[in-house]
Amino acid sequence: MNIELTLEQLQKFLGRIGSSNEIRDLALKACVPVLEDTLRRRVFTYEEGNVTIASKAELEKLIRSGGRSHTPGKAPKGKPYDKHYLERKAAKGIHMPHVWENYSFWDNTDIRFDKGCVVMETKMSPTAEKDFNYLAHHEERRSVLKTTFLLSWQEIVETILETYADEAKNG
Repeated sequence: MNIELTLEQLQKFLGRIGSSNEIRDLALKACVPVLEDTLRRRVFTYEEGNVTIASKAELEKLIRSGGRSHTPGKAPKGKPYDKHYLERKAAKGIHMPHVWENYSFWDNTDIRFDKGCVVMETKMSPTAEKDFNYLAHHEERRSVLKTTFLLSWQEIVETILETYADEAKNG
């Protein structure tokens, strides 16, 4: 990505970023739709999208391993879903393993910009508690939320760079 600026634009931009978090906040807010799109298109749609990421520290290590390319390292595969579980879902016309009864996982997953951070979390609901602790299962075994950050990392970086570039050109 090449960004061409006049000296006047650059001086104005540097003055703005030195005095507030306004541009950083704009850039992080722009990442929320990126995460929502990745969650819907890449994580919830196919079984192979499941990986095992045990902790936040492991997620950070995978992201850092991409170096200057912004392409993270590959996480280890998760355990496969139970064949009978997938067959039961397919019989009901559901071909997205992560979507559970009444879409409780999707509906109870919140992605938002909060206090200078992009936050993504899922809360338990009465529907999710019906059969087993679905959230704990997916976060321990499948790392749905961490996988979403990993799969969207390159797009997140590009979104932040584009936001800063647009602000520098137009600000």
